[in-house]
Amino acid sequence: KALKNISVKLGSISNFNDLKTIILIDIINVLQINGGAIVFKYSDKLEIIHEGDIDVQQVEQLVANSLEDHDLILFEINKHEEYTSYLVITGKRTHTYMSLEELNWLKLIMTYLAASLENLYLIRKLTVNLEELAAHIPGEQATEDFVWFRRTMFALQEKERYRISMDLNDSTMQDIFFVKHKVYDLLKKHEAGSEAESQIRGILTHLELMNESLRQSCFE
Repeated sequence: KALKNISVKLGSISNFNDLKTIILIDIINVLQINGGAIVFKYSDKLEIIHEGDIDVQQVEQLVANSLEDHDLILFEINKHEEYTSYLVITGKRTHTYMSLEELNWLKLIMTYLAASLENLYLIRKLTVNLEELAAHIPGEQATEDFVWFRRTMFALQEKERYRISMDLNDSTMQDIFFVKHKVYDLLKKHEAGSEAESQIRGILTHLELMNESLRQSCFE
């Protein structure tokens, strides 16, 4: 059931950020591990998408230097002439070894991921090329042949902006709201006029400023 669920979700992935919210969370929950990461190793840099309780610096060292790490397990997903991708996972929450069934499930997931990551990389590369092409088309000389392209690029940008604003609203702003309530509870435990009460009110003011700033960003 989990395998089918992830295979269906892979079909809806359109950018690298989706790998975290759509795939990594499912892998962590199904395998009952602490955390996981998908890593892209280029000739000059690493790109890491991670979720859960996993040390990103350890992941960097493991992938960059191919050093053995007993806390992490490294799987190569695919090897491309321009990059190599990996899946890095922690041990199980129960501190037990993975079963053969779980390892076979993981191998199938990586087979699906290999094709999906290749598509995502090509989409990203194509998008960059299209943006470069658009930058070299003078507005006054644009013909009807390029009108559809400009409209499509604008629509894609607007869709991505909307997605980011919804992510901020659903995650970060909700987190701030949660922290504010916790700080208010803490405030009730201190006497009015005390130094601690003054500091806590300063924290609440700062949280409110952060909230307003994010709200304005979402609106824009």
